[in-house]
Amino acid sequence: MALLILLACQGALIGPQLRHSPAPARLQFGRVGEPQTPAASDVRRSSAARMSAHQIPAITYTCAAAGLVVRASRAAAPTEVAVLAAAALLALVDFGPTSAKQLRSAQLAIQAARTRAAPDAIAQEQAWLCAIAIKVAGQLAGLVWMNASGCGSGVLRGGALMMAGNICFWIAGAGAARHDEKGEHAPVPPKLVRMILAADAALFLALLASAVSPVGTVRRAVGSWLFAAGAMAGVSENLGKFVRGLPGTLVGVVPQTEG
Repeated sequence: MALLILLACQGALIGPQLRHSPAPARLQFGRVGEPQTPAASDVRRSSAARMSAHQIPAITYTCAAAGLVVRASRAAAPTEVAVLAAAALLALVDFGPTSAKQLRSAQLAIQAARTRAAPDAIAQEQAWLCAIAIKVAGQLAGLVWMNASGCGSGVLRGGALMMAGNICFWIAGAGAARHDEKGEHAPVPPKLVRMILAADAALFLALLASAVSPVGTVRRAVGSWLFAAGAMAGVSENLGKFVRGLPGTLVGVVPQTEG
């Protein structure tokens, strides 16, 4: 699944830029023989193609979050409601926007590396894109499992798989390969990577311990509430950025008409 997402990301992010690269650009001549710049509609279509590629993660995570909210409204156990609601907010506020930004940074990094014709840099950017694909695959697979499962234990196992995607992201070398929003190499300090990895592992183990515990036991309740509390901490950390980014997200999703 990670391989399929990686190929899809490469096609969605790199394809539009290759189709609209400046190399094959041709001058157009007006009635008086003066050269003209490419049509504005072509520029808008190119920008729209790139924008839509970056909106795919946000839309996918939003749909998954909506499904979890619907399921939470029908759940009877308070612990299951807490896990579903926390996972929905985490997918909507944190996972979706973060994945979109990371895919954008990967596109900018790969584009710059291809422009410089630097094989070593291209390999580094590909490693960053691969780590993102692994994370997105794990997160989406876990969210799908949570939505499709017919029991509370399945919901917890899906949540554990979702957190496993985060763990694999860091183990795959995302800290050393990270690029910022401008596409520039900006590795995460190893100490910070270990802290984030420990937090993700704690939430993963809490969900896994809860999933294997019988219904109604203290261990199942404690694991569920620990995950909900940890997830809400991540949500609160990213809520301000999410709210400030809503106008731009809506502009990218709503189709723009040409004047």
